[in-house]
Amino acid sequence: MRNGTDRVVISLMKENDFPKLADIEAEGEKMSVQLLQEMADKVIFATSSDVSRPQLTGIDWRFQADKLKVVG
Repeated sequence: MRNGTDRVVISLMKENDFPKLADIEAEGEKMSVQLLQEMADKVIFATSSDVSRPQLTGIDWRFQADKLKVVG
């Protein structure tokens, strides 16, 4: 994109580069937003902001039986 003398290049990823999400039909447990925020705050330091390595830029939320495992 160009705007006057400025030029911006935006890198995009194709939709097919992402795995399809499975449909889940189940009743879930309730958890407070504050607790989820606290969990994210404890692992966010381990994530990267380098978009050239997108596999390192997120938080993995894994639900296992009666536990929630959060990994950055």
